[in-house]
Amino acid sequence: MWGGKRRLYDATKFILYTVSGFILIFIGALTMGLYGSNKPTLDFQILANKSYPIKLEIILYLSFSIVYAIKLPIELFTYIIGPPIGIVAELVNPSLIQ
Repeated sequence: MWGGKRRLYDATKFILYTVSGFILIFIGALTMGLYGSNKPTLDFQILANKSYPIKLEIILYLSFSIVYAIKLPIELFTYIIGPPIGIVAELVNPSLIQ
């Protein structure tokens, strides 16, 4: 029903993009949390006030930008086709939709 002749290819590409985005953001967050301190932390206030070398800042900025470029089209697509979730809810329990 869903997809076409290339649905396996498209599903594989979707999974690869999602996993690559996850790996980049995970490595970036770990780098920020582990850089230059005796105690690793992911506390946002501490990370925001921490000073990083300019090269590391550029690398982190580019990696987070790539992640958002990967994930943004998925979120926009989900936002655009959001109404099908209402259709599913209506099929399950019609009293949920007013």
